[in-house]
Amino acid sequence: MDAAGEPGPLSAVWEAASGLVYSEPPKPGASIDGHGKALSYLALFTEIGFVLFVTTLGLALAGRWLDEQLGTSPIFVIAGFLLGALLGAVANWRLISRFLEKQKD
Repeated sequence: MDAAGEPGPLSAVWEAASGLVYSEPPKPGASIDGHGKALSYLALFTEIGFVLFVTTLGLALAGRWLDEQLGTSPIFVIAGFLLGALLGAVANWRLISRFLEKQKD
């Protein structure tokens, strides 16, 4: 409030910020809406990319190491890459399925 008792230009910002800080946390089992839903999707997409990246790269590197040990061509690199991509896809399928089941509730 300014000297005349009228709300100042920052009063709306202050009210919005204090509402965010002092709002009650959601109750267990409550549905997510607004920013919470957007953040949950962001977390899901981040985890999808991370899982696919780690499984594919990890098994491709393991295949490269095995190729070096056995003196073979990139047979195990390709096999590791394909197996890693397959395992990453299965892990992502399970991850998305669980996420969608939670969203139904």
